[in-house]
Amino acid sequence: MSGGWVPFFVALHVTAFVFIAVLVGDYNFVDATLYEDVVATGGADALNVANQIGRLDVLTLALAVISVLVAVTAIMGFWFYRGVVDQRATDEVRERLPMILDEYIKKNPSLVALALRANADLAKAGLATEDGTSDFADEIASAMDGGKEP
Repeated sequence: MSGGWVPFFVALHVTAFVFIAVLVGDYNFVDATLYEDVVATGGADALNVANQIGRLDVLTLALAVISVLVAVTAIMGFWFYRGVVDQRATDEVRERLPMILDEYIKKNPSLVALALRANADLAKAGLATEDGTSDFADEIASAMDGGKEP
């Protein structure tokens, strides 16, 4: 936006505010005689005054709107923080899991042999040579089975 439009929009907004202030300033939201009667009887609190003037509908509407906003904000906040916590937990697991597994395997090396024995077919496929034979994997499998040839 070029600099020439800024003063125009500022003047437009100021004019709109003045126009609204003039309109709202002269408008009687409540019948003046009813208001004077409430003041004369000495309404002690806002609820009593609202009841006498007949403005409990505005109070009810305001409380309903505030309640809905609080509920929506709470639900949105829950879903937002749920996603944030889930992402942080996932990042933490990805960062720490390799170190934890490495320590666990170093403490229990027999677990690696058990896992390879239970999944020998996967180990064979992973250790296959380029020509499709898996001599090295066969040797590992036979050594794990106590020297038996597969």
